[in-house]
Amino acid sequence: MHRRLLGAIFAALVVVACTEDGEQSPTAPELTRHGPPTGACSYNDLKQYAKTLFGNGSPGHQLAVQMAGFSAGSAQATALGFDIFAAIAAKRNDPSVFTADNISTAAKLTVEVLDCSAASASGATSVAAFVAALGSTGAYEVRGHPTKDANVAALTADGLSGVNRPGGETFASWLTARTLFYASPISTFSTEASGGRAYDWSIVQPGATLTGIGKPALVAICIEFEDTVDELQDFRVQHQGAALGTILPLDASFLTCPATLPTVANSASIKDRLFRVFAPTPLYAAVGRRTGSPTGSAGSFSPFEAVNPTSVVPSYASSPKDARKNQVIAGTNGPVAVKVTGAGGTAWQGVTVTVFGITNNGKKVAFSGNVAVTDEAGIARFPNLSTNKTGAYRLRAETRETSPGTVSFTQATILSGKFNVRP
Repeated sequence: MHRRLLGAIFAALVVVACTEDGEQSPTAPELTRHGPPTGACSYNDLKQYAKTLFGNGSPGHQLAVQMAGFSAGSAQATALGFDIFAAIAAKRNDPSVFTADNISTAAKLTVEVLDCSAASASGATSVAAFVAALGSTGAYEVRGHPTKDANVAALTADGLSGVNRPGGETFASWLTARTLFYASPISTFSTEASGGRAYDWSIVQPGATLTGIGKPALVAICIEFEDTVDELQDFRVQHQGAALGTILPLDASFLTCPATLPTVANSASIKDRLFRVFAPTPLYAAVGRRTGSPTGSAGSFSPFEAVNPTSVVPSYASSPKDARKNQVIAGTNGPVAVKVTGAGGTAWQGVTVTVFGITNNGKKVAFSGNVAVTDEAGIARFPNLSTNKTGAYRLRAETRETSPGTVSFTQATILSGKFNVRP
């Protein structure tokens, strides 16, 4: 069976399996913490948590004492708060001194620092959220200061997911402010064929509003896949924003994944079901597994999942209308526009789309302004589309195999309805 067909069957099974298992797509939190809330800051609690975690009189404890000397929410208190975040991360990264008992205290200290700072977050800021981030499968790292912070990717403790600055940048030059990156694994949520792993990556930055990042981040997730069905380059990272899911442009990976990954609930059973139903027993027994890390280029943070779109699906978001030669051909909804998705309907960013005219006798006619790239909504727009030849046409749109677009996928085309170009 051709791997594209098998992939399409897999996608259908994933959708069915998610329904059977009762999973639902989570809404992505786009929270902003305007701190400190009146009465929420307790410097006594903050100092006590720091004393418990770091030890009385330790550098970490002294940072808390110094912070308590400034008004809650002041610039000085907030800056010291990020020093405390960094101290928590440093202790967490030393397994010889960071114990399971420290996780809850560190999470409570994080929340208390937030309550006493003017800081904003892109995700949940509860004790539970930071307990998950500080656990063995989560991430908790501070980046952005040119001398205090490391200039390496922020990774989960098990190394199975990470965030990195774009190529050619340091964290200090890339970030708009010193930033706490935190993450934890979540249930898979996409309607595309899943790679079996998803993470909720979030950030905390100083300020009453979140400043975000200057250029897209690199987000990577380790996956395990059947090498007789898929290739690593078939997989992408999906970003689930507040109102839109987007298959991200592919980028160079920075993770080194182990040969075998820990089991993820439900994902193995879906794959097993697929191969039992559609593959002969000898083939199923011989199936090999490999690991790798699809990496996407993301402009903001919230849930991410590794997915295989399985096929490229174009459609007209705004069909061409009648026009005159040498003038812009308008669409039914603004400029002529083509939407590109994966097989499960998720918008696909970074896909190059080319359009041209097809006459009644099937002749191909080149149009001007006929190349565009899809945005985060999966839309490629053609605001300057025109032709110097009159006649009756259909518009043919086709995707191009480009990297970081749809490389490794069979390309697709779609014809519009008829329209006329008059003198």
